[in-house]
Amino acid sequence: MILMANISIMSDLHLGFKRDTEREEDALVAAENAFRKAVDMDSDLVVVAGDIFDSRLPRPEYWSKFMNMISSADGTKNIEVEKTTGRGDVSKEVFDGIPVVAVHGTHERRTNKQKNSIEAMEKAGFLIHLHCSSVELKVGDEKVGIHGMGGVPERYSKEILKKWNPEPFEDAYNIFVIHQDLKQYIYNPVSPPDLGLEDLPGGFDLYVSGHIHWKDKQKVNGKPFIIPGSLIPTQLKKKDSETPKGFYNISTQKDDIEFVEIEVPREFVYKKIELTDADEREIEKKISSLLEDIPENSEKKPLVRIKTTGNLQRGLTSSDIDLSRIEEKYSERALISFSENLKEDNTEGKKQSFEKTRENRLSVDEMGMNILHKKMDELGIDISPDEIFEDLAEGKIEAAMEKMEDKETKDHEEERNAQRSEEAEKEWWVK
Repeated sequence: MILMANISIMSDLHLGFKRDTEREEDALVAAENAFRKAVDMDSDLVVVAGDIFDSRLPRPEYWSKFMNMISSADGTKNIEVEKTTGRGDVSKEVFDGIPVVAVHGTHERRTNKQKNSIEAMEKAGFLIHLHCSSVELKVGDEKVGIHGMGGVPERYSKEILKKWNPEPFEDAYNIFVIHQDLKQYIYNPVSPPDLGLEDLPGGFDLYVSGHIHWKDKQKVNGKPFIIPGSLIPTQLKKKDSETPKGFYNISTQKDDIEFVEIEVPREFVYKKIELTDADEREIEKKISSLLEDIPENSEKKPLVRIKTTGNLQRGLTSSDIDLSRIEEKYSERALISFSENLKEDNTEGKKQSFEKTRENRLSVDEMGMNILHKKMDELGIDISPDEIFEDLAEGKIEAAMEKMEDKETKDHEEERNAQRSEEAEKEWWVK
């Protein structure tokens, strides 16, 4: 008789990542390693916190391989559904092996009432899909409630969560799962995350978030909060090289939370090179020296990410540095990519540009056109200056004003249409 539930929690498998490249099979191998370990640990249940697939419309072979993966994961049959909220019945086929409960991620999200790939897999009886919905499962004598919200547009996340307002099941171990940006972890100046840890609802025994690709563990509302992280490095950040890949395993009655490291398909190495007044030859020399220290692997080439910082020799710009020769030279040893943050001392270049401008004095008309361009940009007027410059030059002020007013009316109409479209999208998500 099962006295406690043993649950494996993973996220961001990204099947199909880097398709048609040497790395295409990496995500699949990592996922297979994770599911194999979950089976070996006698997991009663697997929870996936989003982004099983890397695209909204996965290739059929990725569907097939994942369905085969979960259907071949034999496990306990002593699990049944107690109740659901916010959704319909659960197919009995889900329990032919280790049940999988999943939310969709941002990579799988679709709009306009289109079915996403995770919903489709539920229809076929392979898993339980949750979105602003909950399911309570009876695992032997233990009750486990799982409450999930799939990836939604960031600007609606807080409002959708507030409207959903999930409540834990009584006398059950309750797990809250989301797949979303969280402002404590994600910095995005273009679209800052609206949702934070402080917005997560209280009363749950465990909080889980997908979407963030490095593992973490802390407390929320006095209870454990875990981020399993991705199973493979995708963004090739320094954190990917510092933290292992794997999933969390929990035992409900003991509150045991263990991170289970998996064997990764290939090693990931992150290196940083500091430069001072460097030229192309010096940069190549330093990078080549670094790469010579990386051992060759006969099975899988390691991933190598090299970040160059510092400053270039006067007169050089980043576009003058061609590292393709290094990539080609070591292509049989490693999969290399570069990231650079190099400062350019291009004072001489600016001086030459100024001298050239002074020697080739602009005509009065050209100067006027440049001033008009600048002013219209500052005012946010989206109309070609060429359309009104001739009218202004000939003193036809009213004609120029009419053109600008017509453009403003058109822009306002486009803005209203865009607003209506956004309101329709919001109504679809916040329903």
